[in-house]
Amino acid sequence: MALRRSDRDLGFEPAIQPIPSRSAKPLRDWARVGVAGDSVEVTLSGWRAILAFRRRLSVPLAAVTAARHAPEAYSLVSTTLRVRLRPRSHVYRLGVFRGRDGWSFWACGLGRGAVLIETTGYRFRFVVVEVADPAGVAASIEAALRPREAGAGEEATGDGS
Repeated sequence: MALRRSDRDLGFEPAIQPIPSRSAKPLRDWARVGVAGDSVEVTLSGWRAILAFRRRLSVPLAAVTAARHAPEAYSLVSTTLRVRLRPRSHVYRLGVFRGRDGWSFWACGLGRGAVLIETTGYRFRFVVVEVADPAGVAASIEAALRPREAGAGEEATGDGS
């Protein structure tokens, strides 16, 4: 049985091009996140700030326990106390939500570039923000946390001199 040549082998291109998937699109900044002094600053702009009812959020570094890139943030952080609700499409989530773990602040689209900031002793237990460079933002927050942790470790193991 002879092998059949495809249309592409003969030089023809298909009339219908495949639709690019959402994962092929570049990540977008839903907010600007950075370390300024002794706090993590989250700044929203445009329509996102209007829907979130908040333009700026300042989280003290003393309250931050961890920051990491978490594309699975929608499944990690609960945002409703009622479990019987039907699942939503999760096109975007903006603003303050209450869940089983406490209050959380969200500025997140599809969640591929979500940075999850965990806190203790602060109004929000979680701050979830989608940025274009999630690994870089999480690394900068973790780098700002390291000197604080190293200083606490030296005090605990100091020789008393």
